[in-house]
This record gives sequence, structure tokens and C-alpha cells, in this order.
Amino acid sequence: MPHASRAPIEDRLDRRSMLVDLGFDSPCRVWTGSITYKGYGRIVFLRKNKSVHVVAWELKHGPIPTGLQIDHKCRVRRCFNTDHLDCVTPQVNTLRGVGVGAVNAKKTECLRGHPFSGENVIVGLGGRQRKCRTCRNECSRLWRIAKKEEEVARGCVS
Repeated sequence: MPHASRAPIEDRLDRRSMLVDLGFDSPCRVWTGSITYKGYGRIVFLRKNKSVHVVAWELKHGPIPTGLQIDHKCRVRRCFNTDHLDCVTPQVNTLRGVGVGAVNAKKTECLRGHPFSGENVIVGLGGRQRKCRTCRNECSRLWRIAKKEEEVARGCVS
């Protein structure tokens, strides 16, 4: 039997996978080999550590275009059934997710109901955090009032 890394990639993918029916149109093809700490399958392909779902996608569709990434429509990180994968922008991938980033990205208003749109949005460093301008202005106004009252109480200002 040839060394595992010398076997054809398709054989290696078949040998380390199993079909699991999770109620989608087709079963997930789940990787049973090594995984990353985030739960994605890993394989050595062309002398490089690669994600199994990326290898499967590229074998069927070719290279992933720059700026795009592979999204698991089934939400199963170890799945590499190419029918369950989609090549999308990072933004689309995030918005399709269910994590904290996805939940926050889908919000259209702040906790007090002010819209996250137009001039009312302040985008934090790196574009990762949105803040409500109305709430920030109100917080600043209340802080100035409290500061003024504190100065008056100390006798610094009349």
C-alpha cells in the first residue's frame, strides 16, 4: 500500500470520510481525519496543509477567486460535500452565519431603536464595530452635565 500522502487525493478523501444525513437535500460528506481547533478538516495536499473543503471545492470548480471564500451552507465545518459549499465574499459568509458577528451585522438599529444607517452610524476602527451617533451624542451630553455638576459641587465653578 502506498504512503498515505502519495495516494491520489480522491482516494484519501474517500478513505477519511463518511456520509451523514442531517436532513439536507444530500448527505454531508464529513471528514473523519485531522481537524483544526476551529473544527475544519485538514489534509496535506501538494505538500501544504489545506482545508479539506477548499481542496474538494478546487478539485471540482478550480481555484477560488481572490477575495472570495468557501461557505458551508449546511453549517457543518467538517463537511466537504461540494453541493453544500458556496464560493462567496467574506461579507456574505458572515451574514449567512449564526455567530455573534453575524447577529450583530444583521442589526438594523441600536438597542434604543435608532437606525444603523446614513449619518447616524459611526464605524469603529477597522470597520468592525458600528455605533449609534444619536446615543453617543446623548451619552456625551449627559457626561458634560455630570462633569459640570461635579465641578460646581467642588466649588471649582460657580
